[in-house]
Amino acid sequence: MVKQPSNSSNSNSDLSKSSSIPKRSVNQPKQIRPRSKPRAIKKDALDIRPARSNVTRKPREQASVSSQEIFYDNTKTQAKKQSFPRLKLGIRALSLIIALPIIFFGFKLAVSLNAAVEKSTGSNIFSIVDFGTKLKGEEEGRVNILLVGIGNSDHEAGNLADTVILASLDTKANQVAMISLPRDMLVKIPGYGIDRINAAHSLGENEGDRGIPLLIETVESNFKLEINYYIRSNFDGLIQAVDVVGGITVDNPEPINDYSYPCDYNPSLECGYFLTQGAHQLDGAEALKYSRSRKGSAAGDYSRAGRQQEVLVAIKDKALSLETLLNINKITELIGLAGDNVKTDLDLAEIKRAIDLAKGVDDNQIISEVISTENFLEEVAGSPLGSVVRPIGGDYQAIADHIDTIFLLDKIKNENSKVAIYNASGVSGRASELASRLEQVGLRVVEVDNAPLAQAETSIEYYSDGITSTVDYLEQSLGLNASLELPDSEQLYNVKIVIGQDYNDY
Repeated sequence: MVKQPSNSSNSNSDLSKSSSIPKRSVNQPKQIRPRSKPRAIKKDALDIRPARSNVTRKPREQASVSSQEIFYDNTKTQAKKQSFPRLKLGIRALSLIIALPIIFFGFKLAVSLNAAVEKSTGSNIFSIVDFGTKLKGEEEGRVNILLVGIGNSDHEAGNLADTVILASLDTKANQVAMISLPRDMLVKIPGYGIDRINAAHSLGENEGDRGIPLLIETVESNFKLEINYYIRSNFDGLIQAVDVVGGITVDNPEPINDYSYPCDYNPSLECGYFLTQGAHQLDGAEALKYSRSRKGSAAGDYSRAGRQQEVLVAIKDKALSLETLLNINKITELIGLAGDNVKTDLDLAEIKRAIDLAKGVDDNQIISEVISTENFLEEVAGSPLGSVVRPIGGDYQAIADHIDTIFLLDKIKNENSKVAIYNASGVSGRASELASRLEQVGLRVVEVDNAPLAQAETSIEYYSDGITSTVDYLEQSLGLNASLELPDSEQLYNVKIVIGQDYNDY
C-alpha cells in the first residue's frame, strides 16, 4: 500500500550503505484500487442481499487488531457469551458437507433431475429461469461463498459457527479454493470487540436473526474481502446424506487416537474414536466421527478442518457418480435433505448459472487450505478467552493478502522469479519486512539492500514477460503498476522493487 509523499524530509541514515542498482525509467504508480465501504447490515437482511458492482478489498484499518485488544478488549462480548461443554463443539457445524455438494458442486444433480423430469413430462424445470443471470463477482473473476456450519436449537450453544469455510470460485481459470478459518481465531467483531470468530453468528442471533449478516461483516472487515453469497447448514442431515449416497471413501493421512471422543449414547461420557492411517469406507455415522474428532491427531482442530474439506469433496464425488445420477430416488432424497437443513441466498437463476460454471471444475483444480499455526497463526498466552490463536504479531494483513491471491500462488512458485528489493524510503527495515512477506507466499528474494539515493515513489520493474503471475501478485499487493524493462546482462534478478517514501507497509 502506498500513501501520498510527505513534504517533510525523511531521515536517510539507513541509506548510507550504497548499492549499485540499474537506473531505469519508472512508470507513475497507479492509484490504489477503489475500495468499498463496509456494508450496512439490516435486521431483516438474512436472505436479502444488496447488489454489488465489484469485488474489492476493504481498508486495512478495519482489519488491524492490536496485541492489547487481543488480550483485553472482550468485556462486551463476554457478557453475552454462552457456556457449553467443549466435547460438543465439533458436531454442530459438520453438516455443511451436505450444503457444498448439493449447492456448490452438486448443481449437476439438478441438471440430471431436470433431464429426468423433462423426459417424463416434457417440461423443463429451468424454463422460468433468466438465463442471462450472472453471479455476483463473476465479472471481476471471483465469487466468494461463505460456508457456515451451526448446531440446532436443541443443542447447547447451537448458534456458534464452529465451521467457517470460505469457498472461492475463480470464474476465469475454473478453479475452486476452500479456506478453513479456525473457530478459535480471535477477530474483531463489529460492535462487540475481540472474540473468537465462531461467536459472531451466535451474537447476531441473540439480537434476532442477525447471525449471518454479523458473521459476514466480521469476515469481510477482518480479511478485506467481499462475500457474495452464503450457505448455512445444521448437522441433522449429515448421517442421512452420506448413507443415501452409499457411504464415502476417505484417505486418512494420519492415525486418529481420540480418547476423549464422546459416546453415541451419552455425549457426557468418553468412549473414544480410533482410525488407522489409510483408505477407509465410511457410512454416515463414521463420517460424522471422522469429521468431528479433534483431539486424536497431532494438529488438533487444524487436522479436523482438513478432514472436513476431504469429506466435502468425497460426498461431492459420490453424489456425482454414475450410480447416484442414474438413481432418481437418491437424487430426490439428497435435494430433500438439503432443503430441510440448508439456508442460502442463492436464487434459482443464480443456481442455474452456477451449474454452468461448475462444469469446468475438476478435483485437481480444488485448492484446500487451513489457516493454522503452521502458516499464519500463533497461540495467545494468558488470554481471558482461554485457548485461542491470532495472526502472527496481530497482523491480519498477511492472511488477507493470502486469500486475495490464493489462485496465483502455485503459478508464482512455478515461475521461479528472482526478486531484488531496495530501500529508498529513509525508514530502516522496510526492505527486510517486505522480503519476509514475499518469501512467505513462495517468491524467491535474492537481494535485500539500501538504495544509494532516496526515492519519493515506490516502483516495480520486471525484466521478463514470462512471469505474469508474479507481476500480477505484486501489483495487487502493492497497489502499483509494474513496468517491463530491458535487463542488464549481469543482472541476477528479474524483478526489482524500490521502496519509496510513499510506502506504508502493504
